[in-house]
Amino acid sequence: CAFIVSAYSSNWLRLNKPFNPLLGETYEYELPELNIKVVFEQVSHHPPVSAWHAEGDHFILHGTINPKLKFWGKSIEVTPEGTITLKLKHRPDVYTWKSVNCCVHNIIVGKLWFEEYGLMEVTNQTNGMRTQLNFKPAGWFGKDLHRFDGFIYSA
Repeated sequence: CAFIVSAYSSNWLRLNKPFNPLLGETYEYELPELNIKVVFEQVSHHPPVSAWHAEGDHFILHGTINPKLKFWGKSIEVTPEGTITLKLKHRPDVYTWKSVNCCVHNIIVGKLWFEEYGLMEVTNQTNGMRTQLNFKPAGWFGKDLHRFDGFIYSA
């Protein structure tokens, strides 16, 4: 769960144009010093579906994303559909989860900002343990922006 939350914690800096490739286009990235390789591919254009695979000495991470967009006038809500799977190579553990919703505000006028909210359930497919993380919506005055809480459940 710390791995997942740490990935979300850096998202507030990423207000650039999203990755929007053509069908069949790939993006490959390699970190030779860490022996990590990542491949992204656009596997469907309508509806847009991207798939990725990342591998290093200690992990295999793969998944798909099929974002559903809703335009709300001043904002866009993104509901990502698809499952992410993390397999640890030196342990029998396999974890799965789905991403939470994201809303990008002030897309027409004002300073862009976004929030991620919703319930995420991370499940260890090997032993049945699971964690529920509740990413809280910002609310009217932004009190809960970028906050979450969670609970760990045994099998």
